Amino acid sequence: MNIGFTRHKEGGLVYYSIDAFTKTKLVRCAMSTRLGGVSVGETATLNLGFNKKDTRENVLKNYDIICSSLGIDYKKLVLSNQVHENKVRIITSDD
Repeated sequence: MNIGFTRHKEGGLVYYSIDAFTKTKLVRCAMSTRLGGVSVGETATLNLGFNKKDTRENVLKNYDIICSSLGIDYKKLVLSNQVHENKVRIITSDD
């Protein structure tokens, strides 16, 4: 049964993409799992949160791992702090 998602596995890294987004070739989209990163302990293994009990170096390496798989330079990401509100922010080159 096709539910519109594709599972990707590269080494220990596991993530999902949305087929409809991929077909447009306009965006790269991925939903990460906790598999395939370098973090240890309670944040093992693909921790992408800087506000968790993990080192900044581990989190940056984890971003590099998943972004490399997607063909994205992790240094060009614009990150946000997700909250459940109705505010929208437009991202510009200043970000």
